[in-house]
Amino acid sequence: MKRLAIVVALFLTVYSGWRFGVLYFDVRPEQDKCAVGEVSIQNFSALLAEARRRSISVWPRLAGTELDVAENLRLRIRDLNTGRDSLSARIAGVHAVMRSSGAFLHGMTDYSNISLRITDNPENPLEGVSGLVFPYFIDSLNVGHFDLLDRYARLTITLPLVIRSYDRNLTSVKRPIEFDEFYVTVGFPNSAGRFLRLGKGWVGYDAEAHGPPCPSMPPPDWVSVYEQWKVVHNIRNTK
Repeated sequence: MKRLAIVVALFLTVYSGWRFGVLYFDVRPEQDKCAVGEVSIQNFSALLAEARRRSISVWPRLAGTELDVAENLRLRIRDLNTGRDSLSARIAGVHAVMRSSGAFLHGMTDYSNISLRITDNPENPLEGVSGLVFPYFIDSLNVGHFDLLDRYARLTITLPLVIRSYDRNLTSVKRPIEFDEFYVTVGFPNSAGRFLRLGKGWVGYDAEAHGPPCPSMPPPDWVSVYEQWKVVHNIRNTK
């Protein structure tokens, strides 16, 4: 019995160190030193400091259901980005909110070579991408969720450039998504559901995935078309 107790105690110590201790060491510090387009590393550092201040003293804590956490993060992004108009400044704001929440960017698509073109086709008004997607992951303990085996929850930030009819019926958000407004979807880990193949639980974290440590900015000509598209979109939707 004594040997069994020692083995159990050793197992619990190792497990606790892995499940709870890593939270304080796996912090990806390189993601706090980002330049995003016109936003310099120094300016981003100041923005991140402000986001961290608000996460402690202003914003409500991240907790509740997946929808609750998603809406909380959407409101944090909107709050921090108030008065920030350029695309790069807004993306920097997103990254600051996510880093202040304990999340890290992982496996993002490199947008530096994408193209964008406005068309007259109402079914496909933009050729290129219909939105910019920023995949983040966070230790689920930081959003008030515990899973025995799977550590990370998925936080996907999307900037929609085109909203189709089916986009307005998303069940993964609390309110309908809006054109050119960042929205968030959240996936909690569920190791039991994953192992039992219940159709839920896998959040898509791939430790081997590669991507830039900082948000990838589209090229200047893409950003120029994007600014034109916002004007065209607003004109088309006020007729």
